[in-house]
Amino acid sequence: MTNQKDDIYATLKKLGSQLEELANEKLKQELDREEFVLLGKLGSQVMSRFLKQANEVQDLLSTHFNYPTKDDLARVAKLVLQSEEKIDCLEERVNKLLKFIKKAESSPDQNQEETNEASVQDPKRAETNETTSPKQRNRSERLKLFLELTEAMNKNSFLSKNRRKES
Repeated sequence: MTNQKDDIYATLKKLGSQLEELANEKLKQELDREEFVLLGKLGSQVMSRFLKQANEVQDLLSTHFNYPTKDDLARVAKLVLQSEEKIDCLEERVNKLLKFIKKAESSPDQNQEETNEASVQDPKRAETNETTSPKQRNRSERLKLFLELTEAMNKNSFLSKNRRKES
């Protein structure tokens, strides 16, 4: 009984492979014919014209009914990315300004301590520090910090301009 089943399956397998070979041969012959290739070419040309017309109709309807097209969405996505980059740049600048402000606020106390230390160590230096008022020293420190910050911001804006040119 098992031999009969094995024979049936073997015969069925042979017939299946022969049928597959015949089908493949027939397909190859049909696909190699010039008429079939020309028919495929004509069909693709008709389809491309149809798609162009469909896109034109979609654009017309989108302007009339005021809904976005794929191109509109792509432009919006690009603008969103650009605005995110600008926000990041502004965030960096704000952080630098906050650091500058904190440094400027803490500098008057530090300057007073430095002048006291200098007067104890060097009496000549104490005399020169006494001639310039603490307000003037604080202003000059703040001005130096401000100049450093503006230089850093200018360098940063130069880099961001280069980034924009690359994208």
